[in-house]
Order: sequence, then C-alpha cells, then structure tokens
Amino acid sequence: MKSLIIFIVAAAAVVVGAAYWTSTTTEVTASPSPSAQVSPTPPPTVLEDGTYKLDPGKSGMAWQGQKTLIVTWIDRGTINLKDGAVTVKEGKAASGNVVVDMASITTVSTGKGKDEMQMATHLKSADFFYVKKYPTAEFTLTSLEKDASSPDGYTVAGTLKLKGITNPVTFPATVSIDDNTLTMKASVQLDRTRWNVRYGSNKFFDNLGDNVIDDNFAVTFTAVATKVPTTPMPSVSGTPKVTPTK
Repeated sequence: MKSLIIFIVAAAAVVVGAAYWTSTTTEVTASPSPSAQVSPTPPPTVLEDGTYKLDPGKSGMAWQGQKTLIVTWIDRGTINLKDGAVTVKEGKAASGNVVVDMASITTVSTGKGKDEMQMATHLKSADFFYVKKYPTAEFTLTSLEKDASSPDGYTVAGTLKLKGITNPVTFPATVSIDDNTLTMKASVQLDRTRWNVRYGSNKFFDNLGDNVIDDNFAVTFTAVATKVPTTPMPSVSGTPKVTPTK
C-alpha cells in the first residue's frame, strides 16, 4: 500500500510539472523535414516509337458475369490473348490489334459453387459465343488518347469483333513502358447483347424468373507487348566506282 501511494504521488508530480512546462514555454511550430514532403507527381508515360508485339505468355484476360436477381450469384473465368501488336509513330499509337482465343474460355468458379467445366462448355456453345464457328474475337485500335487525370492514364477507342459482329468500344486504361516493354491494363463493361449473345437475357425472353443473366459482363485484361528490334540499314562496302570524264 505504501509503495502504491508513493507511485501515485510521483505520477501527480510529473503531470503537474509537464503542465507548468507547457504553460511557460513559448509555442514552437515544427516545419516538416525534407523527407516528409509529398513526393512529386511522376512524369506522364511517353510512348516510344516502334512496333510492340504481344507476349501471350505474359498477357491474359479475366471475365465475370452474374444473375440479375441473385446478387451473390457470380461466375468467373479466364480467356487467353492469342496475338496482337501496336505501332507507335511520333509518340502516338498509329495502329494496333489484339486477338482473343475464344476456344480458351475457362470457368474458375460458379455462382452455385460447382460444374465449372460444364459452364465453360456451355459458354463455347451456340447459346453464347459459338466458338466452333467463331474461334477468335478481335479488338482493333482506332485511337489512344492521353488522360490528364493520371500520369499513365489513357482513353482507348476501337472496335470489337465478336461472333462476326463489329461494334465500337471505348474504355479507360493505364499504359506504361519499361525497358522496351509496353503494358496496358484495363477493366471494361460489355453488353453481350450487342454481339447477339442473348441466352438468359430478359430483353429477348420472358418468364425467366431468377434465371435472368445480366446483359453486362466485366472483362479485365493485361496486355504485355515487347518492342520489335529495328533492322539496321545495310552498309555499303568498298570504294565507289568513278567514271572518268571524257
């Protein structure tokens, strides 16, 4: 008990002393140290001229769809990117395309928690993407404009050919270049009915109940492309022949 009283008295003395020091000391406002300063905004991505060839092994796409009336029913999967390239001239994308391997569609998880292979097979059928007739889809770039909202932000515009139908699409993306490698990342919402994928859509079918499948599906992709080395002009060897004048 005696030691407890001594501790309380000592603590009170510390508090009173701190209060006195605070009341009698001139207030000082500390300036932030150089290391505490906010880092400057990184410079915007500069597109270097050349042709960049898609690296399918480092690229990929993920998809997500869901039922309209059951918000927890979400299906997810992947699709491979097969081929593609982009050409940059004078710091701007002059042309480009990406080929999607529709036969590579997989289902990673389903809303009911099973039958992933069955769903993948169904997606490849004529009910959805009819992969036997349309084994690939293709995005063709028409413009790539800088977005001032972020250093590596761009607005991508082009056309998507899917099931033999071509429609314009526009979406935001990030583009970066590092050591002759161009990387584009984006997430896109697509209305499947624009490409005549109607299965389970209440735009075309009645009395579907809770089997209505949302017309919009999400696609997230990463496209990695490596700069193609330029072929140097052949040098001319030897001494040029001089024709004597008459």
